[in-house]
Amino acid sequence: MVNLLWKLTIPAVLTGVAVLPTAAHAQAKKPPAGKDPKLAEAKRLFDQATEAYSQGRWEDAARDWEKSYELSGKALIFESLANVYERLGEKQKARDALAKWRAEAPETEHTQLDAKIKALDERIAAAAAADKAKKEEEEKKKAAAAGEAKADKEAREKARSTRLILTLTAGGIGILGVGAGVALDLIGSGQRPSGDVCTKSGNKTLCPTSAKDAIESSSTLVLAGDISWIAGAVFVAAGAALYFTLPSGDPPAKEAQSPEKKGQTKTPERWIAVVPSIGPTNTGFAVTGSF
Repeated sequence: MVNLLWKLTIPAVLTGVAVLPTAAHAQAKKPPAGKDPKLAEAKRLFDQATEAYSQGRWEDAARDWEKSYELSGKALIFESLANVYERLGEKQKARDALAKWRAEAPETEHTQLDAKIKALDERIAAAAAADKAKKEEEEKKKAAAAGEAKADKEAREKARSTRLILTLTAGGIGILGVGAGVALDLIGSGQRPSGDVCTKSGNKTLCPTSAKDAIESSSTLVLAGDISWIAGAVFVAAGAALYFTLPSGDPPAKEAQSPEKKGQTKTPERWIAVVPSIGPTNTGFAVTGSF
């Protein structure tokens, strides 16, 4: 707070008019004709700043006191500036202003001013230490988050690599299986006796005993071929499904969840599955999934 002494002393210094200690609310006399207008303006600004300070308008008070000092050069204004800077939370500026006043202040005030400056130094040091600790904590959190992100990315890349190997393996086995199945079907069909050997009687087909081995061998090869290409097709489909659902090597971007979305059920991820399909009249595979 601007004490009574400042209020009495500054106007007196700026105007050159003596003010009695008991006249706390007395109005300073107007400067005589020919008085330096800069000092008159400095006094007006000082009084205006004092009023702003008493009303809690710290920014206005600091601005007017600074202008008053620029015009008058009176060091005592630094004590008022130190007080308002403290109110504004600008501890270093308050300390600097108080040190400037201490350099010009009467020796009787040095002890008190030194104590104030020391207290400000301690508060400045404490604030700096707190800021440093806060920054270090933030850096630790950033480093930990970066480490987690790196580990997550490496794990995803490893999973992707493993999944890709399985994809290529399944696709390769599937292609071989389809190729082998088609080949066996062709061989089996080629070994089957021609239609001239067997004859139809109603709903039955009658074949001679001599053609039995050839027919059984052909049927076996065709069955093996069917099983082979069906299994191969399943592997090919599985490989394709694995390929199209390969995870990304980069972790998913984290998006801030809006309040209206909180509590809502998360949308399921896309997936594909290939399962064998065996029925009384046909054999094959089925592809199912969610998109």
